[in-house]
Amino acid sequence: MMQLEQEKLSHQLDELEEQKSQLDKIDISKISNQIAKGTLIQSDKGFLFLSIGLGKIIVDDKTVFAISPQSPLGLKLLGKKENEVVEMNGVEYKIERLY
Repeated sequence: MMQLEQEKLSHQLDELEEQKSQLDKIDISKISNQIAKGTLIQSDKGFLFLSIGLGKIIVDDKTVFAISPQSPLGLKLLGKKENEVVEMNGVEYKIERLY
């Protein structure tokens, strides 16, 4: 039983190290006029950070949803610009500003 638990924890650690590696590769100092990996998006529905799928995080008292570029919403957002609209499951997201 203990061996199985150690293997499970080792696998989880490997996954977390891979996610950290992916985050380390993102250059957040780049500001682009279109959405790419590492873009912070201010939409009419709130803030989205295109990085890895961490879900809801709080930064400076603001709620930010960290989503993967491979997620359904992430795929729709890639390449979009300010003032464009994407639709996901009947919900429209107007892109107000990119950081």
